[in-house]
Amino acid sequence: MQKILVIEDEPLAAEKLTGFIQRYQPEAEIVAVLTSVAEVLAFFEQDELPLLQLIFADIELRDGTVFNALAQLDIPCPVIFTTSYNNYGVLAFSHQAVGYLLKPFTYKVFSETMAQLAQLKKKLLAQDETLAQPAVIKQHIAASVTAPAAPQHGYRQRFLLKQGQGLQLLEAANISCIRAVKGILLAQDEKGQSLMLSENNVQQLAESLDPTRFFQLNRSDIIQINFIERLEPYGKENLALYMRGQTEPLISSKTRTALLRKWLNS
Repeated sequence: MQKILVIEDEPLAAEKLTGFIQRYQPEAEIVAVLTSVAEVLAFFEQDELPLLQLIFADIELRDGTVFNALAQLDIPCPVIFTTSYNNYGVLAFSHQAVGYLLKPFTYKVFSETMAQLAQLKKKLLAQDETLAQPAVIKQHIAASVTAPAAPQHGYRQRFLLKQGQGLQLLEAANISCIRAVKGILLAQDEKGQSLMLSENNVQQLAESLDPTRFFQLNRSDIIQINFIERLEPYGKENLALYMRGQTEPLISSKTRTALLRKWLNS
């Protein structure tokens, strides 16, 4: 069941949008309808967030623009912006936008946007499945000196990557951190070398990794505890982590710092 968050401060617009969502995808669950920047921040400060798949967000809210909230948060999924203004496009697409609906939009426009999103997901899934074809995996493993060990406890142990014309196995144990750069996830080792992953969702990838070793530091970065060299305070509510192989520190987000401290002490 797809979980969807709606951010909209106009009651009639919220009613229309939720109606469109339920008409297009009756099985979808609208987890909340938020009406202000303050409500958005409070929602994402919950200890246990629902696993969101999509957010619809109005831009002009009663206490400021939604960007004031999104800039402080670890957004876990794509966002479709709904607005009466056409001058926010560039800013919207810097906040994980996959759609930009100008009010008043019709159900036809709404459904076309949803269909485009479904096609994008299908394309990304097809890329993952191509890399996971048994014949491709068999060919690469046959060329390896040692076959990789079986996964333990259901957590991700390795990644099969496309490297040039061939393939490469990357062991999760050798990853210092994973970073989202311009919509691409890059796994980096202790030497600072980067390899592109086929995954595109930071939160889902973090949840597939062993939580005793890996932690999602902010909306863009996942770290491995074995590669932390030192930590320093960064302002009042953040930590700076210096990772082996990285020249610049990675900064915890305000909403993740308390969880990070707890994780480090566990």
